[in-house]
Amino acid sequence: MEGNKELQGNSGQKVLTKYDRKMETRKKKEAKDKREAMMMRVGAAVIGIVLVVAIVGSIVISTMNKKAVTSETYVTVGSHDMTKLEYDYYYHTALNSYGAYLSYLVDPSVSLDEQQYSDELTWKDFFDQTAVDQIKQTKALIDDAKANHFTYDATQDYNDMLTQMNTNATAAGMTVPDYYKAMYGSYATQKNMEPYIKDGLLAGAYYNHLQEQNKPTEAEIDSYYAEHVLDYDKVDYRSFAIAADVAEGATEAEISSAMEAAKAKADAMMAARQAGEDFEALCLENATEENKATYEDTETEGCLTTGDYYYTLHRLPTGCTRMAG
Repeated sequence: MEGNKELQGNSGQKVLTKYDRKMETRKKKEAKDKREAMMMRVGAAVIGIVLVVAIVGSIVISTMNKKAVTSETYVTVGSHDMTKLEYDYYYHTALNSYGAYLSYLVDPSVSLDEQQYSDELTWKDFFDQTAVDQIKQTKALIDDAKANHFTYDATQDYNDMLTQMNTNATAAGMTVPDYYKAMYGSYATQKNMEPYIKDGLLAGAYYNHLQEQNKPTEAEIDSYYAEHVLDYDKVDYRSFAIAADVAEGATEAEISSAMEAAKAKADAMMAARQAGEDFEALCLENATEENKATYEDTETEGCLTTGDYYYTLHRLPTGCTRMAG
């Protein structure tokens, strides 16, 4: 048998040698590998197209959102149209004013609009209201400052604030851009926050200017104090309240009689005090059974009040006569 001749069986069919079967298996494997490689290349191309479309779509959506946030009117306060970017500055400023204390008031894992601040308001509502109130005040001050030609150079104060922001970012372990976003919202940057921060500095400077302009003179202060001294001075005093013994459903005559009896008791106690008797002892003598323990304690003086405003002496409970000494 010559090496290049094919072997033929009795049926005339080709007889495959071991070598032939090995080569055919190799060809099939190569063909399979080529098909798989082709499918992978096609698949990769399809995935690549999808990824490109997704990335382009993301960029378009992001650009659209950023344009809306930074240029379209989000809210109008008075005559001022504001973008969401500016509103977020005030909203986050209101939020940040609570600092770490806020974590004790709300659950950070739950949205603020799902947590109640009061029966009528969520925490989101509360911070929205706070932001709007601050916007009203700031814009009114700025408008008035412009109308009165008030000038203020915010350069130094703004630069000081930038330095503080950098310090705060470092302390928080954050980059400055990330810190701005954490402080003022997702689209906040040092550049786009600058006009709002400077507005706040201008409003603050004008407010201080108004306070300085309108503060009372020393003579006006002295005059007002002389007329309202009892509203400002604090005193130490002893007091004892004598309740009128009025039964439920008592008639007007019975109530009047009970009040007269309480007044007579208070007058007698005052007379005893003026005669030199100890005030604490008189309180114990005239106290009801349930209140005696207050005046029996020798370590404290149940009748003594210290550092209270004078006008509190006139706040009497209904149906009581109070004496002071």
